Amino acid sequence: MMERIQEIFRKARVVPVISPEGQADARKLGQALIDGGMLCAEVTFRSQTAPECLSVLTGNFPGLCSGAGTILNVEQARLAKSCGARFVVTPAFNARVVDYCLEQELPVIPGICTPYEVELALRKGLDFLKFFPAQVGGTAMLKALSGPYRFVTFMPTGGITVDNLNSYLALENVAACGASWLAPSKLIEAGDFDAITARCRQTLETSEKIHME
Repeated sequence: MMERIQEIFRKARVVPVISPEGQADARKLGQALIDGGMLCAEVTFRSQTAPECLSVLTGNFPGLCSGAGTILNVEQARLAKSCGARFVVTPAFNARVVDYCLEQELPVIPGICTPYEVELALRKGLDFLKFFPAQVGGTAMLKALSGPYRFVTFMPTGGITVDNLNSYLALENVAACGASWLAPSKLIEAGDFDAITARCRQTLETSEKIHME
């Protein structure tokens, strides 16, 4: 299952990191992402409404591979699974969350920022990791990690914008990038889902330039 998630992410190249505030917004946002050509979405578990929003996406948009992000403990991971999460993302390496997800056969993408954390993930048999916060080490850190860990693939998140996206996607050890700029709270609150769709399309056009170069 982990291989399948990595395959989807590599095809998607961009993973919207979203925080809708209710079921109605989640439904509209899900459609906006689909219309914008997105293949997956990460719902951050930072609010009380996050679980119900994830349930809306997993229940109504089967073509959108939706999972839970900012998972800090096993209780949240368990809740995400009950909401139909296709995957779980953590901000750092949390052994308890990782162990739970592996036991439940729920794909997990733990966050790492150092070689030591990469080693911890490898001990658990995980080689698809979130690189967070990406702006701290940037592409230089990812290039450095590709030496000793050439078989590890990353999803950089944090500090990535449409302007520096391609510098990350050009790296062989990057499968996809987390994108929080696609659906900011100001656009969701304003109900401007057409703008979100437009951002998605623009971002995909930008990422496709990598394949043409």
